[in-house]
Amino acid sequence: MNEQFEDQSESPETLAEKMTEDGIQNLGERYIDIFYEKARSMLREDKIDPDNFEYYDKEMIARDKKYVEEMKSIFSESNTKEEKISLKFATVLEAIIDQHTTLSNWLGERAHSRQASDFDNYKNGIDTIVEFETEQPESTSHLGLAMDVTFSNNLSKKISRIKDEIDKDELPEIKYFESEIEDSISSQGRVRDLPRVIIAFDTKSLSELAALWIQGKNSELGNHPAQILIIEEILLQLKTYREYAQANNQRKIVRRYDRSISIVESIKLEKEELYLETQKKHGQSHKDNPAFINLQKNLKIFR
Repeated sequence: MNEQFEDQSESPETLAEKMTEDGIQNLGERYIDIFYEKARSMLREDKIDPDNFEYYDKEMIARDKKYVEEMKSIFSESNTKEEKISLKFATVLEAIIDQHTTLSNWLGERAHSRQASDFDNYKNGIDTIVEFETEQPESTSHLGLAMDVTFSNNLSKKISRIKDEIDKDELPEIKYFESEIEDSISSQGRVRDLPRVIIAFDTKSLSELAALWIQGKNSELGNHPAQILIIEEILLQLKTYREYAQANNQRKIVRRYDRSISIVESIKLEKEELYLETQKKHGQSHKDNPAFINLQKNLKIFR
């Protein structure tokens, strides 16, 4: 048995049962930390490391690493207990999405996800970078994902940040990026004008995913309707941001959003069978999900 679960009270099955009965928000801190440490361990393996960037100035990298340590200290001191727990939940969500983007094609067959460096996470608010492979390596497209569990108040802050970026006619930049796509024209370096979206989950949906994930039930996760919620949240935001940029005559940003919308629309077509199956099985759509409803409400600032 995995050493992490030598204590039967902490076995995957017991943890899943507690998660299902209590919900992730009602688990004791010890149990939350088991999920969190598993997620953090997985994400650490996929995180971009600035030390791998041989052509970057070493002093600049050292300054960026110092900035990360300073920010970690600031957040550790300033975050409330609820905010710290919220960040742990978001980390679990990140790990599940990262794993099943690769394992189960949650974001389509051509998607590759990488965990942003700590520097880009703190500086640009990007947790995950999704790279979409195309027929021509030079036209590879990227999307930045910022995770949020919606019982926290971070959703409005993150959406306001996106609005501010569009108002300034500038999208985020990733300073440290490594492509996983073979023959990519830019295998290592910066990614500029990165469309940023938020993936919002309510605690009930996250609890359901985490219960399956801790047990390694990858087949069930592979067909889970959570991927539909993710795709629809991405599309809703991209279209909202594009419409706002269009109204402000920001043509460069509009073109970036158009490209991303086209890619995500094609992913939605790939998932058509799953959409129909979910509607038939559950009798409801993503539009009934409280996280989606909350996201819609917060996007009203773009009107």
